[in-house]
Amino acid sequence: MYTSMDQAILGYKSMHELANSEIRLGHYEAAKEWWLKALEVEPRSFSSVIELIGAAISAKDFPVANAMLDSVLQSEGYCLTWAQFQYKQQEAIMGPGGGLNFLTTFVDHNPDAHAVRLELATQLIERKKPNDAIPHLLRLDDFGVPPASFKMGQLCMAAGDFDGAYHWMQRASLLDPGNDEARETMQKLAKATA
Repeated sequence: MYTSMDQAILGYKSMHELANSEIRLGHYEAAKEWWLKALEVEPRSFSSVIELIGAAISAKDFPVANAMLDSVLQSEGYCLTWAQFQYKQQEAIMGPGGGLNFLTTFVDHNPDAHAVRLELATQLIERKKPNDAIPHLLRLDDFGVPPASFKMGQLCMAAGDFDGAYHWMQRASLLDPGNDEARETMQKLAKATA
């Protein structure tokens, strides 16, 4: 009834779900084994890799987290997922501020790693350092990175600069026509300033 491919997919999905069940019960080692088995069956399973990275960081199993982060790096490059998990891992290893130091150093040495720069700007904003984030967002905007324009619009709104907010939300909408939040914010701003 099933082809060998169907059985492999069903097996992978079952293993992934067993891992998720084990981690919900607080059984990291058992979950890790199921995720690793799932990855043996379906090595391109990004969902298993992501779940395992998060669980490994929480369990302070940094060798496994690093191996999975290397897997993400090989398949996706310096993507946002890689940057976010590197941030979390460095926070877990070095304590508060470790992730921010990692991202800052990484961006200094790899200025064109846009996803990592975006995560750095996001973390700076979350740490109430918007002025430190702005140069990163402006650089990203120069390269047409839509979330950077959107975040600039949010910062302008928070500062009460509604003209600036409208400009940045308009830019975010042009760069990402699917960004409904930017378009809705523009409409609200237009009504408020009319």
